[in-house]
Amino acid sequence: MSRALDGPIQPWYGSWPPELKGGADMTDVSPDTIIKLRLWVTLLAGLLALTFIGHTDNFWLQLLSRGLEAVCIAMVIAIFVDVFLKRDLMRDVFLASIGYVLPKELQPEMRWLCQLNALRTQDVMICTLTPIGDSVKFHFQRKQVVKNIGQNRLDLKVGLGIDQWFRGSDGESHILKFSFVSEEQQWFHTGEAKKSDFGLNLPDDPVVSLEKDKEATITSEFEEVYPRNGYFFMHIKYATSGLRITVNCPSDSGLGIYVNFASREGHKTLQVEQDYVCPFTLLPYQRVAVRFWDKGQSAAWLKSN
Repeated sequence: MSRALDGPIQPWYGSWPPELKGGADMTDVSPDTIIKLRLWVTLLAGLLALTFIGHTDNFWLQLLSRGLEAVCIAMVIAIFVDVFLKRDLMRDVFLASIGYVLPKELQPEMRWLCQLNALRTQDVMICTLTPIGDSVKFHFQRKQVVKNIGQNRLDLKVGLGIDQWFRGSDGESHILKFSFVSEEQQWFHTGEAKKSDFGLNLPDDPVVSLEKDKEATITSEFEEVYPRNGYFFMHIKYATSGLRITVNCPSDSGLGIYVNFASREGHKTLQVEQDYVCPFTLLPYQRVAVRFWDKGQSAAWLKSN
């Protein structure tokens, strides 16, 4: 038998299915509990696997055993850190412990990687090449965003150095702009750069202080004057993700251009016309390079052989 409604139907604006309220028989599991449970399960699984493998002369089983030992050590340390210190450190502890299975020659490199606290999340370079007589003016603009990915306050020492190629009447190198800005600080360079035997330098006097997860934007602009056959390179100071470089050069300049990211993944570089994108992460002390050469001189040299 049908039953009359007490009033007009009202639309439902809540979530679907509706959340159970009040005395509903449900138990909430906190994210912390889930993380601890996973740590314990991983530790127990590793211990059981080690017990099963036991002592063996098989190379691959020995390698697996060493890996399981490293995982168990990482889990024990992570549980200790979670209970007594901070859960935020688990990632670093886990990465450091994995170095246990590496050859001793590589362990310092693993520790170094685990201690990196700065990541360049954006890096855009624009290079403009202008032929001048027997030389090439190389104009460089850069905008980079550096983030503190560590657990504590991070002090970045920023600076800039460029080369002087002594091209005489064709021009000299100049630092045109260097500045940084963050939520708490802003600074820009004024005055003359300091000369060295072969270049210009801005000392690392300004210090950028960043709290955890905070960023700073660093902007730079300079010019160098090269021979028509030249090689520009810049070392990477911070780990860098997604670097992009644009090389502008007149089509009638007679110059050939080659861009290289010095990394084991360098062959994966993406290129669309004059734009080059690095689809992998560059580590500190790796570099980006722009090689340019006179096509006419190159063709004559190739024919001579």
